Amino acid sequence: ISELFAGWKKWRVSIVWYLVGIIPIIIAFTATGINSLINGKAIQIRTEISWITLLSMFIFHFMQGATGEELGWRGYALPKLEERYSVLISGIILGLLISGWHSILHLVSPIGVPEWQFWLIMVCYCIIIAWVYNQSNHSLVIVTLFHFSFNLGLDLVVTKLELINLSELFPIYIGIYLLIAIVVIIASGRK
Repeated sequence: ISELFAGWKKWRVSIVWYLVGIIPIIIAFTATGINSLINGKAIQIRTEISWITLLSMFIFHFMQGATGEELGWRGYALPKLEERYSVLISGIILGLLISGWHSILHLVSPIGVPEWQFWLIMVCYCIIIAWVYNQSNHSLVIVTLFHFSFNLGLDLVVTKLELINLSELFPIYIGIYLLIAIVVIIASGRK
């Protein structure tokens, strides 16, 4: 059990990794801007967001998915997969597992976009986050921040600020996350 929680003690990493951890929020707003350029429409905030709502979003996204999921996905499953496979293959396998896990939830509460888009984003995301996990000295703090930022950014631009809908966002996410995954693969030498 101490091995499982060891990644939580690895918070003393370069500030660069904390900045990497918030990149998904930047990606969410960048995708919104790209969509605005493609459609030739100015970005319009359709709803206001209070500080209380923002605080509750922070608490919800920290507790709801990122913290517990990262303990299991990156704290346990990824190291076990990496004992047998490369980081790249481990990331792909984990991406497929996570996609399947979430697809079960989507049967109950559909997300309104083709499921294959979600799967492709998740596989790319898992390749990236596997690289982040390994490069940050197996810090669960950093990958939890990355996951938290992904969920928060998505919730902000789609649900709370209503800047973009999922059917517009996901194709752009595919392009961005696929490009980043390719860069990570090339930079790490396809390991």
